[in-house]
Amino acid sequence: MTGTTGVTPTTRLPGTPPAAARSAAAALVVAGLSFALLPPLFPHDSAEPGLVGAAATATTAWTVSHLFGMLALIALPLGVYGIRGLLGGSAGPAVLLTTAGCGLALPYYGAETFGAAAVAELALATGDVSLLSGVEAIRWGALPATFLATGMLVLAAAGVLIAVGVRGGGALPSWAGVPLAAGLVLFVPQFFAPPAVRVLHGVLLAAGCILLAVTALRPSGTRR
Repeated sequence: MTGTTGVTPTTRLPGTPPAAARSAAAALVVAGLSFALLPPLFPHDSAEPGLVGAAATATTAWTVSHLFGMLALIALPLGVYGIRGLLGGSAGPAVLLTTAGCGLALPYYGAETFGAAAVAELALATGDVSLLSGVEAIRWGALPATFLATGMLVLAAAGVLIAVGVRGGGALPSWAGVPLAAGLVLFVPQFFAPPAVRVLHGVLLAAGCILLAVTALRPSGTRR
């Protein structure tokens, strides 16, 4: 019925999650799918020496896989922020560390995506293998490596806080934060694993993100 203001009031169906919850869930799903897509798209031949590695680094697959990595690092803090009300006393620290960890890692992914690819393309065009030292500097130089390692370690701590917050918050199943926490804790070790393990790690992160998204969207009475 139209009120005196001439505006028809709207109602929300019982059990329908509010817009904020849907936005948080969407961000978590985007993060999860992006984490899952990065490893299988990543050209693992980029680790080969010389022009073989340069050819892999200069591919579209290199750029696209890293873009998915950056998208995941942007979407994850948004998702965690959106579910902060479900994380109990760990909410503030979990959001802070997730944002800080992703923020520290993002410059590294950006440098790899565009800088390393540009140097590799130049090396291929000129046949000058010595240029590839620039790729190594971008990927393994002291400053970029420190940014990445610090970001990943901060994300590992964030994952633990998310799992603790989910368990103590009482709004979600107590185990719902464990898969994401495990994926974030294993971020650094998986860099040294074979491709198949890295693919599985991406699946673990995706499962963790999507699990939180789905459980957060369920009506509160059916979450446990």
